[in-house]
Amino acid sequence: VNQWRIQAKRLWDKRFGNDPAVNAKNFKVYLAGIPQIPEGLIKDDSELPLLSLADPRPGLLRSCKLLGIQYEELGYSDDSVEPFDGRFAIPTTPFWFRHDDGRKNRKRCPDHCRDELTGDIQVGTAVEGIFAYAHHPDIIKEGEHLIDLPGSVRRVARGVCAYLSMWRGRVELHVRRRSGLAC
Repeated sequence: VNQWRIQAKRLWDKRFGNDPAVNAKNFKVYLAGIPQIPEGLIKDDSELPLLSLADPRPGLLRSCKLLGIQYEELGYSDDSVEPFDGRFAIPTTPFWFRHDDGRKNRKRCPDHCRDELTGDIQVGTAVEGIFAYAHHPDIIKEGEHLIDLPGSVRRVARGVCAYLSMWRGRVELHVRRRSGLAC
């Protein structure tokens, strides 16, 4: 319950409740629109040790603005990305998800990571990546680690996936990573 309130408050403080898509008059109203953490996600998981709350209602572009992530400034819009396939469709209401920091997949092709996973464990999407960063900012580190998000691909170039990185102290969401190449 404490994690539920803490993460909701973090997004409230970033003004998610004030967004016209949400329009919550106060934190209590905003919190009422946040689902409880699903039973299956409460238990600690060594494979996916991090838990995050996503509120996709404002849309990707507006969410990036609220979180201070460069996206529109890099020439992207809400229409720049789409799910790789139906497995990666993003809910339109707030949701919880478990994840790791992506470090175990360093130097691997995003395509391979996406195609090898089955069942409930999937690779991240652009939306999940920005909210993972909002709650766990140490998951990326300038000059050391970025996060590939191959669940989201560029609408006009499906062989290119999203990634979250830090450059010159700014967090950036790009959609230009060749997902068939390891780095």
